[in-house]
Amino acid sequence: MTYEQAINRIAGRKPLGMNFGLDRVKRALALLGHPERSLRVIHIAGTNGKGSTAAMIAAMLTAAGYRTGLYTSPALADVRDTITVDGTPISGEMFASLTGEIDALSEEMQAVGPLTEFEFVTVLTLLWFARERTDLCVVECGLGGDTDATNVFDAPLATVFTPISLDHTDWLGSTVADIARRKSGIMKPGAAVICAPDQSEAALGVLFEQAAALGLTVRMPNRAAATVAEQKPNRLAFFIGDKEYTLSVNGSFQVSNALTALETVDAVAAQGFSVSNEARRAGLSALRLPCRQEWLDADPPILLDGAHNPHGVAVLADTIPQLCGDRAPVLLTGMLRDKDVAAVADLLRPLVREVFCCTPDNSRALSAAELAKHYRPLPVTVTDPPSAAFDAAWQRARSFGCPLVVGGSFYVSGAVRAQALEKLTHSGTEKG
Repeated sequence: MTYEQAINRIAGRKPLGMNFGLDRVKRALALLGHPERSLRVIHIAGTNGKGSTAAMIAAMLTAAGYRTGLYTSPALADVRDTITVDGTPISGEMFASLTGEIDALSEEMQAVGPLTEFEFVTVLTLLWFARERTDLCVVECGLGGDTDATNVFDAPLATVFTPISLDHTDWLGSTVADIARRKSGIMKPGAAVICAPDQSEAALGVLFEQAAALGLTVRMPNRAAATVAEQKPNRLAFFIGDKEYTLSVNGSFQVSNALTALETVDAVAAQGFSVSNEARRAGLSALRLPCRQEWLDADPPILLDGAHNPHGVAVLADTIPQLCGDRAPVLLTGMLRDKDVAAVADLLRPLVREVFCCTPDNSRALSAAELAKHYRPLPVTVTDPPSAAFDAAWQRARSFGCPLVVGGSFYVSGAVRAQALEKLTHSGTEKG
């Protein structure tokens, strides 16, 4: 089986949709000899900041010399980029080989049904991590927690909760407390529990209640302990006491993600995996986070972001004036129809001069024409596919001499990122 054949084979499971429950994943892992039981795992749930926090934790552990697996979602350009060990993606050959091995279990899976697309990739990832003999693994929940396909670890080292807000309400519940209850399902007896410092009161109440029921203590860093020293494009420096840390990212919100990651590393260190302060600093400073307020210093500049709910977009809205100054940007956007599109548009509309709407390549996509209604009376252009919309929006931003902001969904920012990086080459700017 080739890599392309493997991708097509897995994509053929898309019609199965999101079929929550753990029976299928657990059955497949059992048939494969329970690879998940050999892994030392840091499990992460939340609504916003999961990917950034997971990447920060993994970067610090790798810098400390631990062989570290990282599993995140969604994929931006290639699913292999979501499955890495020490920052290196799984090879196409290995991905294809494991796909064939798991696919061969189909007859023995009949009693519980076939794996969904996300379940299949999750099983493949855990099998690879086990065979790579990772020291530690950082695993991000796909959606929710209790019935998420990643919730198969009996004894994770730590469970981490980034800010929880309203998202996926059709599946997870209509209130923040309801959603937090679902996400708290990844807590396990004996595991450290780490909570982001900017967690809402509604979510905190649920997380503390669930932790107490399991006899666990919640660790939560103090946001006030960190002082931002410098903030400019692709550089964020902050102090905790007399220790300085730098991040090659944008948005002061990333300080909270870094604090959560540092607290998690502390919790893991208490269990025998020590990480020096030098390794922490080195890991954080070397980290790059594609499509998370990623500023490309092209001509004109491009800001790529994947925030797709009001909480995440509010953070983007805070950053746009800081990076764009008095040059109101052009916005390229596309969204999924199960998001709070009106609230997102209300946040971005006052900050931009013109909007290009496109339709993401996803079965849950909102049409560009429907999305455009939320941005009028601003000038709005409807263009598909996202690649064509990017070219048109780029040319318009260039004519205005203003930045281009791409946001609304990882399915848009990820789809056009390669085109955006080409603009760096053409403008004579080194890629970063």
